[in-house]
Amino acid sequence: MLSKDGLRCIDSLLRHLMNNDKPLGGKVIIIGGDFRQTLPVVPRGTRADAIESCTKSNPLWSKFTHLSLTTNIRCSGQTEHNMWLLNIGSGNLPEISGLPCDSIEIPQQMVLEENLIEAIYSENLKDMEVEQLAKHVILAPTNKKTLEMNRSIIAKLHGEPRTFYSSDSIISQNQNDLQNYLPEFLHDLTPSGMPSHALMLKKGVKLKSQTRTL
Repeated sequence: MLSKDGLRCIDSLLRHLMNNDKPLGGKVIIIGGDFRQTLPVVPRGTRADAIESCTKSNPLWSKFTHLSLTTNIRCSGQTEHNMWLLNIGSGNLPEISGLPCDSIEIPQQMVLEENLIEAIYSENLKDMEVEQLAKHVILAPTNKKTLEMNRSIIAKLHGEPRTFYSSDSIISQNQNDLQNYLPEFLHDLTPSGMPSHALMLKKGVKLKSQTRTL
């Protein structure tokens, strides 16, 4: 995700520290990553802007020796799945008739038609130990969807839930802010990395080390 400007700043700093005009100050630099994954974020930029901002667009890129890893340890034994992901990143999947060129068809074996929570945690969710629960995870695209799933799972666990609420007021020297940011608006906010306004917990439910005023 490092932008070409980030690499330029590193280059400038190392040249200054080493008091020479060699690329990257003459130091050996190792960088790692996969351009199939997230490119640098360009606010309000187009796809072309993101590509133009990536490290490959920096003239220093041609001076690096390129080494490629060949074994995916995290997906060991899942050759078909690994190749599918690589083909997506390389743009080698066949186009789907009638759909935009950047559309991706999800293989049928990856589509779950039953209850997602039961498929991941089993039907005996209430009887699972905390250590067992910690070994299963469901990823969701939005905080809102994550909150819905969390509450559904918590409802299936033993015990009575306890709900903790965040602060519903703001501190500001601008009086207009106090009128514009009503409590109802603050309650609906679900910023990335922070719990929701109403945080529901039960014994055995673990919350990641992310803070919000409670």
